Amino acid sequence: MKINILTLALFLLCFSCKEYEDVEIPADLPRLPELCAQYEKLLAEAEDGWKGFNLNVSFLYQLGGQVYNQTLVDRVEDADLSRNVDERVLKGRWQKPGDHTFFKDIASRDRTEVTSRFVQDENVLTFKSLSLSYSFPQKWIKKMYMERLKLTFQMEDLFRISTVKRERGLDYPFARAFNFGLQVQF
Repeated sequence: MKINILTLALFLLCFSCKEYEDVEIPADLPRLPELCAQYEKLLAEAEDGWKGFNLNVSFLYQLGGQVYNQTLVDRVEDADLSRNVDERVLKGRWQKPGDHTFFKDIASRDRTEVTSRFVQDENVLTFKSLSLSYSFPQKWIKKMYMERLKLTFQMEDLFRISTVKRERGLDYPFARAFNFGLQVQF
């Protein structure tokens, strides 16, 4: 199995808290993940791959951590109804006397304070990247006076499944990337 710097960093991040087991951590702070790692698999590892094809996939998973869900505060609890809001603004709120709900009344304009109520358990599976390439056979490219002709396709952030429903791209730019490439060597 190939271990890269990102995989090593993720393992160090996840398991670094083991060194400080005797340190008392306040109960209201979110937990670090208990287990997380990255899995990469390169199929057809030879230079020309399997019949000219190479495929590389990369997954990231994280189990047992907690996060503060700021989306619930900004887009649900303190939603500005004149802007685009989360569907939970209308469906999951207090509506009539006697209701018991997670969110306050939509008519309330009181700002929600930071609270452990929005700390949620998070388990994540992310399909980080997929790379597919095809190297043309030497018998074809020699006729065109080339040494190498290779097509590549790469996708990043294919999907993310999480137990916490929140918006992505609020803290960092989020973009799903698609790249095509052509490598020609004479």
